Amino acid sequence: MKGVVKTYNSEKGFGFITSDDGDIFFHINNVKNKAVVPVPGMAVEFQKGENEKGDFAQDITLAESTGKPVFIKLGNDRIKISNIKDYGIYDDSDSLLSEFKRNEKWIIDHELDLRQLKNDERTYWNLIPGREYELNEKKREQKELENSIRYQNALRHNLICLYLTTYQGNYYKYYECLEDWDINEKLKLLDTYLCE
Repeated sequence: MKGVVKTYNSEKGFGFITSDDGDIFFHINNVKNKAVVPVPGMAVEFQKGENEKGDFAQDITLAESTGKPVFIKLGNDRIKISNIKDYGIYDDSDSLLSEFKRNEKWIIDHELDLRQLKNDERTYWNLIPGREYELNEKKREQKELENSIRYQNALRHNLICLYLTTYQGNYYKYYECLEDWDINEKLKLLDTYLCE
């Protein structure tokens, strides 16, 4: 059967299709292509089903792709477009190099504190293993950061980054030098979806 989306509630995931047989209920789970949001006026093809509550549309195919996608794929992440709060591009080199310098200072300060703690006669010796462990973990993290591709790229050239935040408080960063897709193209795509 053919019809047109009459209404769709995206929060609850259901709506109604107007067809020759009148209005018929549909749920988003019965839409074949979930990458496109149904919008009023969108042409659809469907099969009519029946359950204890009455007739409903199933096997729904959206005939037009005029709706915007529900998700955007960035690297290995699929992010719901309606959840995106803020996004943009910036150079993250300075913050990464600053993080490295802060870690270096923390290590030097804690090595000095540990030496003083060992030399102090009043030391609770049971504190030293925990402090040594903490210091060794920080040194390991620092070494991993120093050997990382991100850090090496920050030293050689700028770390251009696409960032994205969500209303749920998630924060994503995608570095141009690490991704196999163009972050500027994704920025343009986000603009078309979010700046209408």
